[in-house]
Amino acid sequence: MPLLDAGVLLNITPDHLDRHSSLEVYADLKRHLFDLLLPGAPAVAPLGLTVNRKAFRFGRGAAGDLDVTDRTLWYHAASILQREDFPLKGDHNWMNAAAAALAALELHVPVEAVRRALSVFEGLEHRMEVIPSTDGILYINDSKGTNVDSVLAALTGVPPGRTLLILGGKDKGGDFTVLKDPIARACKVVFCIGQAGSAIYAQLEGLTVPRWRVPALADVFDHLRETARPGDCLLLSPGCASFDQYANFEERGRHFKTLARTCQGS
Repeated sequence: MPLLDAGVLLNITPDHLDRHSSLEVYADLKRHLFDLLLPGAPAVAPLGLTVNRKAFRFGRGAAGDLDVTDRTLWYHAASILQREDFPLKGDHNWMNAAAAALAALELHVPVEAVRRALSVFEGLEHRMEVIPSTDGILYINDSKGTNVDSVLAALTGVPPGRTLLILGGKDKGGDFTVLKDPIARACKVVFCIGQAGSAIYAQLEGLTVPRWRVPALADVFDHLRETARPGDCLLLSPGCASFDQYANFEERGRHFKTLARTCQGS
């Protein structure tokens, strides 16, 4: 039964393959979103992604309805938002902003209202969430980053060469070898934690950046003083589910925030 006033499909990437028989099955389930749209409701999807109906498109290139460049979102040649006016970190959030803007605009929300909403949106908890810091280290809680593509996206929003990355949790069958080059550019240390820690450590064999195998989040903070300096970034973007040690990604993110505050003496 049609239920929705709009539908936005952000991407289809390998995830939840421990629960679905194949990527194709998972992709079909995501595309089913558009079967739930009311008549005339806009469907929004990235350029190049095959869907089961006509859709408004966003992405890099003028072929779409909303063109994404490094600095500007363009809607039919009109500037919607400048990157410096958007508060969230990471290229993935910039692309998500494009998708949200396109859906709103096709629902006839005024351009100025869309621009104003995006410029003040501070993001959600556990999604590239910056933790207040007093020690000069940038702490980022991206506990919601539960697949490899999320880690790739998170690494676009951190200081290059100054990031300490925390990977691991419950293994979902992700291919962490694709992270080698992005880690080499962005990171100075990688911590591999949890049930999947040993497998991730092995997949990153040959990485020029030092990698440490530690049991849990708390152990990362035991090593922090010898590995982090002011201006560095500690990023929890685990690329795995949380169920090996936590009830959910929210609990994992809250624990990370508690550890970050405690290590600063607050």
